[in-house]
Amino acid sequence: EKKRKPKVGRMERRVKINAPLSRVYRVCSDYEHYRDWTGNGIKKCVVQEKRQGFQHILYTTGVFGLTFNFALYWSTAVPNKITFRNPSPMGAVHLLKGEYTFTDLGDGKCSVHFQIIADIRGPIPHFVKIAIARLIVHIALDDLNTYVCSDRCIQNLAKYDKEAGGGALHTIRTQLTRLCNDVPDGIMKEKSLKAVVKGVVRLAMAGLLFKRFFC
Repeated sequence: EKKRKPKVGRMERRVKINAPLSRVYRVCSDYEHYRDWTGNGIKKCVVQEKRQGFQHILYTTGVFGLTFNFALYWSTAVPNKITFRNPSPMGAVHLLKGEYTFTDLGDGKCSVHFQIIADIRGPIPHFVKIAIARLIVHIALDDLNTYVCSDRCIQNLAKYDKEAGGGALHTIRTQLTRLCNDVPDGIMKEKSLKAVVKGVVRLAMAGLLFKRFFC
């Protein structure tokens, strides 16, 4: 008798958000602060590795009385897109991958498309797996929408800027990085742009330090 192949679930949806793309993208790429807006589902979050455009994070999550432990690789290598995937099966989570895609609509608005593909095994009824997937999509879009349009989000981002040593530097880095992503390949090589970004950020940092200690 042939073994039945496990069902791999896939869900996707798009939402329009009345908040600027820069804010929405920042919240979605700030994985360590996901618990600010994702509710109580994330019980534990441990950053295993962190470098430019990449993070490896271990999670413990709980939903519907079930607990899941898994790891995710997060990447921002592609402009206006954030991708995630589990590096290998862990416990009941055999496959978990997806992506956020962002589109600037102008006038301080944007649209966000979210997609998730999952293969969760074990003695878990199929309708529960569907409910979990729907809950993830709801959090990823609807809860995100509510949060980024709130005063609490703006206050939290200002607090994180202050803790990081200055919001001005973060703003400069974010804007220059987005400029680097938006310039067509034919105009200038990516490595050259990155060198320019790093140089300007160093100058900005030096200016902030000079102002702090000598002005």
